[in-house]
Amino acid sequence: MPMKKTLLTKEAPSMIRKVPVTQEAPSSVNSMSIEEVITKRNLDNLTARLFLQPFKLDARIIQRTDIKLYNSCAVVGSSGILLHSGCGNEISSHDLIIRLNTAKYKGYEKDVGNRTDLSGINYVKCNQVLQCFSKQRKKCPSYQELLALRKSIILLTVFTDDLKTARFKKDMAFVDMLYKSGIKFDIRVSAEGATAAIKRFWKLSKSPTAGIRGIAIALTMCRSVSAYGFYPSTVSPSGKPVPYHYFDQIKLGGHRSHNFSEEQVVLSGLNRNQVIRMVTDRCE
Repeated sequence: MPMKKTLLTKEAPSMIRKVPVTQEAPSSVNSMSIEEVITKRNLDNLTARLFLQPFKLDARIIQRTDIKLYNSCAVVGSSGILLHSGCGNEISSHDLIIRLNTAKYKGYEKDVGNRTDLSGINYVKCNQVLQCFSKQRKKCPSYQELLALRKSIILLTVFTDDLKTARFKKDMAFVDMLYKSGIKFDIRVSAEGATAAIKRFWKLSKSPTAGIRGIAIALTMCRSVSAYGFYPSTVSPSGKPVPYHYFDQIKLGGHRSHNFSEEQVVLSGLNRNQVIRMVTDRCE
């Protein structure tokens, strides 16, 4: 069966954003190599530019990271299956490390690696940081975690264009907080329609989780993709309990906006077909 043609340099009209974004210099994107990878994987209209549009801020405080094709990428989830996994060195050996919602790695380096290159942050996390910052200002732990990402790409995974909504105001307040820190953050936003594109591509009935968004991004940027900390059960293969997160004691609650079972089927299929490599065992 012939592969579908993909579009890298042009977005469908529904993808054009109303928020101010800058155009990437053509030389900063290895377009031919990325398109070859996308075509081989039959990713349809999923592209790096769909997920990583640069948000326009004062050029004096922007430190732009080139979006290019990486040889190896690790998408690191937050499942407690990572505890005592010894996967830290293996994760750190990747060219690009994607984490989700400012998940901690300091203090857990032996199991989860020692850096973050791209951090996807959703609306809920943005709101949590803002609430903490409004009460504790710069002493807020969540704010300090953000400052530690100064050399990373900060991606607002779900960014609304509707200026009248409370969500837009929260998003802008979050960006303003980063702006005023004086640190040269590389802030990116997903294109309007990115969520719908992921849902359509993998036939998801509900909004994609941060994890599968990270996988989608990696597939558009990386020759090989390994996924760590994606584990569907609260019990390990050896029968031991697995915390929801490796870094806290939060329990898994009901998520009306996500369908974890559907996404697990997608991830299992990607692993089975060797599109990605799912790592759930110990590395050392």
